[in-house]
Amino acid sequence: MAIYHCSVKTVSRSNGSSSCASAAYRSGDKIKDRRTDVIYDYSRKKDVDHTEIIGFEGSRSELWNAAEQAEKRKDATVAREYEVALPTELSREKKIELAHDFGTWLHQRHGVAVDVCIHKMDSANPHVHMMTTTRQSLGRSLGDKVAREWSDTKRQSHGLVGRKHDLIEARAVWADKVNHMLERAQSLERVSHLSLKEQGIDREPTIHVGHVACAMEKRGEISERGEHNRQIIEMNQTVFVPGKDILADSLAHAREQFEIYQNKKQQEHEVKLEIERKERFKNDEKERSVGNEKDRDRGFER
Repeated sequence: MAIYHCSVKTVSRSNGSSSCASAAYRSGDKIKDRRTDVIYDYSRKKDVDHTEIIGFEGSRSELWNAAEQAEKRKDATVAREYEVALPTELSREKKIELAHDFGTWLHQRHGVAVDVCIHKMDSANPHVHMMTTTRQSLGRSLGDKVAREWSDTKRQSHGLVGRKHDLIEARAVWADKVNHMLERAQSLERVSHLSLKEQGIDREPTIHVGHVACAMEKRGEISERGEHNRQIIEMNQTVFVPGKDILADSLAHAREQFEIYQNKKQQEHEVKLEIERKERFKNDEKERSVGNEKDRDRGFER
């Protein structure tokens, strides 16, 4: 059964991310970040089946080092990533063609370079990571920030709609391209970027499980996301019994369990941020201490 998944997230320095690190991991490549002199080597990664770069004439290392060096701010967004699920109904060739088609659309629509990496092509979870630059691709270099990255205020001053429209458009285009490819493959399956409610379907939606939970489930372990989906599937199949609101009870329990999961992840994230904050403070204190000692030494010399 074809599953629709299209999510977009940023690669930003504000959360400690590097486009060189992200690109190396997703492509199973080895990249040196010339800005930090850190080498990211994921060349032993086994689940990468296909990679290609669209809209840039240099290598992957040249592309993402150009993206890093173009940004001066400590909280700069250096890349934007589109993660999409490929239909299992398609052959390897058709999956590659579909990924290339969407990557080409992103390049033509926004003027960005696109790094396409297909993972686990022959598994039950084939998917694509498409890292895109936030600046215009000029062949072997990068130019200004593209309109997709502008604030809503700046977009409005140029007669453009809000940034949310870009996400809605990308999700709709991906659904159209998937359905077109499924039709060409003579499959009756179809996907939709619309929510179940927007499609007029009275059913509780499942959530995207992700590769970590998939690996847990494959090992026979119960993941919280997998369990959440099983509960949703069970209550969608529940037969209504007069006098008993079984569906409502099941739904309430599933939502409660998922809220617990989200709260746990949020707490872990906050703890991580607090540790990083304390570490930065400690380093700043150390630098100030060294600076004060140097000032005192210069005073004694005088």
